[in-house]
Amino acid sequence: MIIIKIKVTFITLIVSLSYKTYMRKEFILCAAIDYNGIIVSGRRHTDCYNILNQLTNIEDNLLPDRDKQGFLTSTGRFVDRKIAFIIAKENGQIFHKMYDNDSSGSLTSEDLYYDDEIDNV
Repeated sequence: MIIIKIKVTFITLIVSLSYKTYMRKEFILCAAIDYNGIIVSGRRHTDCYNILNQLTNIEDNLLPDRDKQGFLTSTGRFVDRKIAFIIAKENGQIFHKMYDNDSSGSLTSEDLYYDDEIDNV
């Protein structure tokens, strides 16, 4: 009887955690780049390029352009800078206003993080 109660409690816990994760709003996790369908992520886009360069040893001029830069979300989805801006704004994640106020918005990794170089100017 005790074993059955433990199993039921464990299953309930899993269902509860899955439900909470499912109900959570999608948010931006980190910067990412799309290299031929392979998503490389890092704190900043520069980190992504450094990782990609170390893994592939490709020349700098063959690295993905800015249009392949985006962000990874909490659901594992790769989104471009404009979609990332909307998601980050909806979640109150924009720490800085490095983006262009006159456009629909284009998120930069600098918008997401506290940085001594930016914040103590």
